[in-house]
Amino acid sequence: MRHIPRGKPQYEKLPTVFLNWDEMSSKLRADKFSGFVEVAGDDRIGFILFSGGRISGSLYIAGSDIDLRGQKALSKITMSIQERKGTLSIYTCSNDICDVIQWYIQGNRLYTPMESSFISWDKFLSVMKEKSLTGFIRVANSEYTEFIKLTDGTPKGHFVGGNEDFLDKSEKLSSVLTGKDTVIEVFLKTNPSAVISRLDPKETPPEKPEPVKPSTPVAPPPTKIPEEPPNP
Repeated sequence: MRHIPRGKPQYEKLPTVFLNWDEMSSKLRADKFSGFVEVAGDDRIGFILFSGGRISGSLYIAGSDIDLRGQKALSKITMSIQERKGTLSIYTCSNDICDVIQWYIQGNRLYTPMESSFISWDKFLSVMKEKSLTGFIRVANSEYTEFIKLTDGTPKGHFVGGNEDFLDKSEKLSSVLTGKDTVIEVFLKTNPSAVISRLDPKETPPEKPEPVKPSTPVAPPPTKIPEEPPNP
């Protein structure tokens, strides 16, 4: 099951054995890249989200382990790249889609996964409207994943694999919803202040103040001993 729709492919499944991550990440920053890097290998997968050239989120998933987010996830992903045993893909996305992916990475899920075969889709959307929810609906099965953006409970776009921006409608949604293995989740919008700012270090470190030279102590002038008056 894909965790995030693919976005517009820039590179796909590059063997990490040939990659220099430091050079690649520097270029993504310089190019003001918006989208995400996906690193996959064995039973683990990691996502590094970029927004305008800055890292704005990171998610690491490995088997049955607890999902990692933020700096811990970023460290694990970069270690995976350095092990040179997996693949790396880069997908371009609009800033609006990057916002939604960030909500997914932050993990602010409102409902646990629900099987679509037990749900009336029209009634489900009516509930979203009644609750005036802002966030997105994730529809996924073993072969397909779609994000549907919600603003005040109203669908405002479909993020489907292979696209860098939202579509007005989804051609596959109806058939996917009738599948037996399809699940539905709802994630709420995340406050931008909740994103860990330490993920993306400043490109130029702050200047260090010049060390203060210790002052050389000045020896006090010699003390003159008054001469004794002559004896009469």
